[in-house]
Amino acid sequence: VGVFLMPFYLMMNVPYHVAVDASLMAVFFSSLTSSIQHYKEGGLLLEPCVVMAVPGSICAIIGSFYLINTISPVLLMIIFAGIMFLNADFFHFMKKKEIKTTDPGSINHLRYFPLYIVVGVTVGLSASLLGIGGGIIIVPCLMRVAHYPVKDAVKVAVFVMIFTTFFGFSADLVRNSLPYYIGGSSAIGAIVGCFLGSIALKYVRQALITHVNYIVSLILGVIMLLRAIIY
Repeated sequence: VGVFLMPFYLMMNVPYHVAVDASLMAVFFSSLTSSIQHYKEGGLLLEPCVVMAVPGSICAIIGSFYLINTISPVLLMIIFAGIMFLNADFFHFMKKKEIKTTDPGSINHLRYFPLYIVVGVTVGLSASLLGIGGGIIIVPCLMRVAHYPVKDAVKVAVFVMIFTTFFGFSADLVRNSLPYYIGGSSAIGAIVGCFLGSIALKYVRQALITHVNYIVSLILGVIMLLRAIIY
């Protein structure tokens, strides 16, 4: 959600800091809704969720209260574009080569503990500084490094994003300066979109999803790079 909302807000000349808060609010509510559904379905892997959520929340607080006020929005937009290009590279890799997956019950979480910490820190900072939940970071890392099945990687990502997004806008929540109208209206659309997307996933081929994500990631990366140039 955040990867779409941030470029949209900035193209609409919404101030960067406001765009981050509004995007995180939308991602928070959509992630919360999706996680409740995943919990009902069962199969959520708690170990990686907790290990990623704790450092992610701490880093999101640091980013929200301190770092976002010291780093240039232009630099943050360039970093955003870079993440989108890396994400495009991941989907390009998926188009060429099938990724091996491991049964979720046999994953050695202790072995991947350092990965979980690093990903959690990265996602926490990305949320508070870039306005994205971090799914585009968590899912590729878990799939390529730990060989998670895509559905389990998504479940973990959505759960972790509840905490990183909430603490990502915590500073302005404390100051009572959140953009409730923009963030709230976007959250409604995001929740509806997540619901429709979960239905569509049952009928759309994985190859088509991969191809669309590859193209969309490239387009969003270019948009953010151009926005940084003319900011």
